[in-house]
Amino acid sequence: MKKTIEPGTYTARAQAWAWDTTKDGKPYLTISLDADGAVVRGRLYFDTDRTDANGRTSAERSMEVLRAMGLRTTLRALVTGAERIDTGRVSVEVVHNDKGYPEAKYINAPLAPKVFQAPTREQMLELIAAVDGGAKPAPQRAPAPRQPPRGFDAGEGEDSIPF
Repeated sequence: MKKTIEPGTYTARAQAWAWDTTKDGKPYLTISLDADGAVVRGRLYFDTDRTDANGRTSAERSMEVLRAMGLRTTLRALVTGAERIDTGRVSVEVVHNDKGYPEAKYINAPLAPKVFQAPTREQMLELIAAVDGGAKPAPQRAPAPRQPPRGFDAGEGEDSIPF
């Protein structure tokens, strides 16, 4: 593992995580992230009192990040150890703290592509027909006939094993 990393935005994966408590006594998740071969520490908070400009709480944003990291069900599954969060990747903005160590300023789920108007089913079928040239799927081959096991000939009562 690299010891240092330049400030910037990287794709990262969780390596280890543990629950900690803020000075105000609220739980948060501290995470060690692998960003371009360097260990970067980050935190996810679960405050439900304040919202951002889009009306989302830090708990909602943190759950979005956890789902991108691989959480499939609820936060309870992570708390109890029933699920892990090291299978998915997230975007992390790396900065250096006062002591010069890298840390995550922001941890975000990857951006979803922006769709202005999704095509209809009919439009997609037309596209597939045009691109595939109307090709039909290859026919399924019939299974090979089954051969009797070698070594014993049940019909004649003799075997072909030389012992």
